[in-house]
Formats: sequence, C-alpha cells, structure tokens
Amino acid sequence: MSRSDGAYHAWKSVRYPIEPFLALHPNSTYEEMALRGGFSHASRIHEWKKNGLTWISADKLAVAYNLHPANIWPDWFDDVLEAS
Repeated sequence: MSRSDGAYHAWKSVRYPIEPFLALHPNSTYEEMALRGGFSHASRIHEWKKNGLTWISADKLAVAYNLHPANIWPDWFDDVLEAS
C-alpha cells in the first residue's frame, strides 16, 4: 500500500483493543509490557485501553513478544483485506 491510496488511510484508522494482549500477560506490569514493546512509558497502555492500538502499535507490540498480531487479534487479516 502506498501512503497516498485510500486503503492505507483506511488501514491506518483501524484500532485494536489492548485487552486480548493484556490477557496473555496477567503477571506483567504495564511498565514492563510497554518497555518490552519498545514504548517509553506505561501511559501508552492506559492510552490504548481508552483508544485502542493503531495497526502499527499492535504490530510492534506483538512482534516484541515474538507473536504475529493475528495471534492476538484474530481479525487482523480480515482488516487487511477490507482495507485493500
């Protein structure tokens, strides 16, 4: 997808709930999860609880835990197909 086409902008607006990710890591603090995911502060987790994750943040967080985003958010591929 090029940044100028409509599919990129539709995909960019997709949000994923943080709760499925949090359920996988019940013994980790928000700070630990944020730092391992490459984010600077636990406030990102609080922000995601409120607004959801962008596809870029969801991907980055999943990969930091050696997962594909589709392992956490099963509708990941459906969203890709809808946006293209």
